[in-house]
Amino acid sequence: MSIVFESIKYTIGQQFLPALVNADTTGLDEFEEAKLNDWIEHATQSWRDADDNQWSYAHMATVDNTEDEFNLCEVTGLRGATIQVMVLFNTKEY
Repeated sequence: MSIVFESIKYTIGQQFLPALVNADTTGLDEFEEAKLNDWIEHATQSWRDADDNQWSYAHMATVDNTEDEFNLCEVTGLRGATIQVMVLFNTKEY
């Protein structure tokens, strides 16, 4: 048995990193916190592929050298300082 990882990349506002890394939402307003919670729920949902393998959320990681001073955030739909994150999923292969 081996564990296989699959990833999906998202571009998010850099202001969300403290919340994702340290669960620290003190720098976010109510709108940003609500949008982040909705995005996390959507981005980490388990899914099945065409071969009926169940993929489950494992963890997130930032993508090196992807900072952008003015790009579209997929969490809020607003422009600002962003970074790419990978949401990783795993499944067991037998």
